[in-house]
Amino acid sequence: MAKPKEKPPVKKLKLKNPTGESAMTIWFEKNYSKLCISVLVLASLLRIMLLFELPHMPFNELYKAQDLDMNFFDQWGDRIANGDILTDTVWHPYHSWHAHIASSLGLEDKIAGKQKWNEWYGGKKYHQEPLYPLFIGFAKMIAGNGHLLMYIFQMLLGLLS
Repeated sequence: MAKPKEKPPVKKLKLKNPTGESAMTIWFEKNYSKLCISVLVLASLLRIMLLFELPHMPFNELYKAQDLDMNFFDQWGDRIANGDILTDTVWHPYHSWHAHIASSLGLEDKIAGKQKWNEWYGGKKYHQEPLYPLFIGFAKMIAGNGHLLMYIFQMLLGLLS
């Protein structure tokens, strides 16, 4: 009678990590601090490179566009920089789309349209929370037009987030 074929012995794999975590997880845990610092350094370098390019990019001129909120907040920042810190007046944007809606209601006159929108916005209330325009205003007090200082501030906030 022929001998039955013996099955080769099964090798048991020994895990180096008894908890069952993958090698990648262990590596990330060991190098967490270095990875965080590397990401922050890379993000900082990219922001610094952008900071040198921003003054020469078309994006830097968007605050001049009449139909953008950037223009409204820049004007609000000018008011604050010139001493109207509390903006103690009715102050809301009036873009071309505001005028279009006002004209559809029969308010062709810009003043009448603006008065209607001011009424809808709540009259003498802040258009939005005033923290951003206050930062713009104080940046303008400190650094001329304040745009570069605002870019730096926003980039730092981005890094912190």
